[in-house]
Amino acid sequence: MKKIMGIDLGKKRIGVAFSDALLISAHPYKTCQIRYRNTLDALNEIIPLIEEFDIEDIALGNPLHLSGESSDMSNFVQEFIGELKKIKPYLNIHLIDERFTSISANQALRELNVNHVRKKEIIDSISASIILDQYLNQLRILKEREENDNE
Repeated sequence: MKKIMGIDLGKKRIGVAFSDALLISAHPYKTCQIRYRNTLDALNEIIPLIEEFDIEDIALGNPLHLSGESSDMSNFVQEFIGELKKIKPYLNIHLIDERFTSISANQALRELNVNHVRKKEIIDSISASIILDQYLNQLRILKEREENDNE
């Protein structure tokens, strides 16, 4: 199976993660993030990763309001998807509710006693891993349902 890419898109930084080949777990990419200056620059850094890892599926965080409604950042994500699809129309983009990923990532780093400076460097990649893990869990649940239905 092909790896899946996870992206935590922000207006300052972009976190990236990749699944393992068996689609069991997600791993931050290089424990660093991409600096967001503008969409074109961001795509110029993301596209080579998509090509290098032969990515066809991306789990992309969708920052909804707590009520579940779209936010300004959700619209920003949709615009980003539009630009990405112009370059790579074959990509399957899976929007994942990311309302609590930053909280989870901060909690995990706090439990690991990561200092504040280092935390800023890796938080977005950890968030991308959490987004991707959520998607991988969804895939597992769907697979289990299909197997149960076939029994």
